[in-house]
This record gives sequence, C-alpha cells and structure tokens, in this order.
Amino acid sequence: MTGIRLVLVSFAVATAALADEALEARLKAMEARMEQLASENASLRAEVDALKGRAPQPAEPAAAKPEEKKKDAEFSVGWKDGFQLKSGDGNFTAHVGGRVEVQSRHFIGETRGSDTFFTRAARVGADGTFYKDYEYKVEGDFGRGSAQVQDGYLGWKRHPEYSLRIGQFKEPFSLETLNSTRYMSFVERSPMSLLAPGRDIGLMLHGKAWEDRLEYALGVFNGNGRNVASDANDDKDVVARLVLKPFAPSEDTWTKGIRVGGAITYGSEKQAFGNLAAPDSGTTFITMTTGVRSREDRRRLNVEGAWLVGPLRLQGEATWMDLELHRFAAGLPDSKVEGDAEFGSYYVEALCVLTGEDAVLERRKPKKNLLSDGGIGQVEVAVRFSQFWTDEDLFEEGFATEARSADGYDNWTAGVNWFLNPYVRVSLNYFHNEFWDGVLINGKSEEDEDGVVTRFCVDF
Repeated sequence: MTGIRLVLVSFAVATAALADEALEARLKAMEARMEQLASENASLRAEVDALKGRAPQPAEPAAAKPEEKKKDAEFSVGWKDGFQLKSGDGNFTAHVGGRVEVQSRHFIGETRGSDTFFTRAARVGADGTFYKDYEYKVEGDFGRGSAQVQDGYLGWKRHPEYSLRIGQFKEPFSLETLNSTRYMSFVERSPMSLLAPGRDIGLMLHGKAWEDRLEYALGVFNGNGRNVASDANDDKDVVARLVLKPFAPSEDTWTKGIRVGGAITYGSEKQAFGNLAAPDSGTTFITMTTGVRSREDRRRLNVEGAWLVGPLRLQGEATWMDLELHRFAAGLPDSKVEGDAEFGSYYVEALCVLTGEDAVLERRKPKKNLLSDGGIGQVEVAVRFSQFWTDEDLFEEGFATEARSADGYDNWTAGVNWFLNPYVRVSLNYFHNEFWDGVLINGKSEEDEDGVVTRFCVDF
C-alpha cells in the first residue's frame, strides 16, 4: 500500500511540474503575440498618417503655447505704398499715406495770365479695414491755402459682387475723373472734366462680377458737391455706371485690355451756376451772368472706352449735360427768366511707354528705379485732343455774357511723364487752346493761347 501511495504522489508532482511548464510557455507565446500586434498597430497608424499627408498627431490636441497666443494678438508693421499696420489675425488693417503735388504754369507769347508756382494738393489720410469685411477712409487736403475733407466714408465689402459705401467720395462717373491725378496721363484733366461730377455725399452699391468682366455702381447723392453739410432740396442725384471688360481673364495681349462703359446722372438741383475755366490755363471762357442758378432738372450722359496693349494705351470719352437755369435782373424780382442750357465735350488720347513697361491705368512700377536699381525709371509720352461746346441759348437767354465768352474751344495737349520710382513723378505738358469766336482776356478779345504746365508729385 505504501508503495502505491509513493507512486501516486510522484505522478502528481510530475504532472504539476509539466502543467507549470506548459502554462509558462503559453504566457510567453501570448506576450510575443501582443508585442507583434502592437508593432503591426504602430505600422498601420504610420501608414494612415502618411496617406493623410501629415505627421502622427497626439490623441489630445496640445494647448497653445502662451507665446503663440501673444503672436496672434500682435500687430505687424510694414511699408507698401505707405505705412501699413496689420493685426495678427488679419481682422484690422491700417494704411497711412498722402501726397504733395507742386505745379507751375508758364504762358508762351503775350501774357494771358500770371506765370506761377502753386501747390495743387497736399494730402494726408488713412484707410484700411476692420473685422475684415468693413472699410474706411479719411483724407484731408491742405493745398491751395485751405484745409478741407477730400474723402470720408465707411463701407462693407465682404462680397466683391456687391459692396456698400456711405459718406463723401467720388461719384461713379467718367474714367478720367475717377482716375487719381497721381496716375492720369497729363498734368491736368481734359475740358470734359468740367461736366463730370466729383466728390459728393451719398450712398453707393458697387461691385465686380463675371471674373472681373463686369463692373457696376449705383449711387444716390445730395448733388451739391463735396463738403456741403446738407442738401439744398429734398431731391437727390441718382448715378449709375456700367463697365464691360469682356476679355479681362484672357492672357491674349491684344484683347485683354479692352474696356467700354457708360454712366448717367439725374437730379433736381437749386444752386448757383458759376463761370467755366480751362483746366490747364485757368482762363475763364464762359462768364455767367450774376445771379444765375440751376432750378430743376440736371442730366448727364457719359460714354467711355480704352484699349491697353503692351506699352500703348488709347482712351476716349464723351459727356453731355443739360440743365434748367433761371435768373433775375438786378433789382427786379419779377424779371425771372427761365430756360435750358446744353453742354458737351469729348477727348481722345494716346500714351506710349518708352522704357519697356506695359501701359496701365494706375500706379506705375518701373522695371528699374532711378539710382536705387541703376535704371532711369519709367518714361512715357502722351498726346490728347479735346473739344468743349455749349448752345447759343445760353447767351440768347442772357445766362452768360456773350461779349466775354466763347461758345466752345479746342484743346491740344502733348506731354512727357517721368516716374523716377513708383512714388515720385515729374511731368511736363505743352497746351494750345483755340477759343471759338474769341474770348475776352485782360480787356482784349483773344482767339488762342499757348503755355507749359509742369508737375512734381511725391505720394505714399
């Protein structure tokens, strides 16, 4: 019996030992399998991250570092067409700039007026955006011996297709008038500019669409001009402008610079109507009778066109205006005279860049600036012909003094522009004016005049 017991005990001990070895082997096998699965899992994650095009990311996003938050709140400072300030998140921008334009005028031959130097403009202003979608601009002019607001407006521009602007700014009428004096082809605008509205106070909807093929603007304005605190009557001027650039997105040199357009204005005005003077010489060629005022409807129509191809730019416009006038004879309140007056003007011009740059409508960017880049800057030559006329009713109704006025005149202008760099410009123009039937100047009836005007401009 004792022997049997020993055999059973030995068998149980041996069996337990074998079971422990089998269990240990199984545990080691499971650990090896888990390591293999972990390795395969890591490989799969790496492959997924690679497919997503990014490095492996932690399960929980890391908190932004204090210095990164500080960077978002900071403003960056730079220089681009003037002093620039921009918030780190892009919500706020500010640009501070201005310009100084100094001109001279010299008459050739018998003196028609005084040869003179004068400051045409001395402007300082700020513009920019806030909360990305809103714009602002404030600019003052301190030239010509007085200080006045040029632009002062707010706008909403989230969508290029439709934006809003309210305040004082240029009415959307005439390519020549809308273009800044910093960039236009000549020292002074053409006689046609006498018929175009300038800055006024109002509200405008404007935008671009169809890949910039279409530009439009529709505005409502007081109609009194700039810096007039309130309207003279309840009626407002309505202005509409449409410009087509059918090949704007094209890369074809011959067609992408084609643009045509037009504009109209309509309003009822009651304000004084003053003399008209030639923009280049300052000579008054229509002298209005004292006390003449516009009394009711005023309508304007404009058509414009331009073609920019390589170094050449061809441009032309025509404008017509008719309005109702009235006057009273001095000391006779019952002698009211009413009537209509019509005016018209057009110009055609050509510009050629001589230094290899393409012709543009706005800021010039020479390939090589004078001195700093070892170049000479950008040089252009330009010629222009313009006519201005009015109907005989203006004189027959006694609204203008016929003995001191001309019913129209021709203007020829030729000039050269030298842009030393994008911000400094020197221009010289020769002009010749021929007054139809002569005009009274310094007590004498004169039929023509010649002169030279120059401009030195620095802007930023």
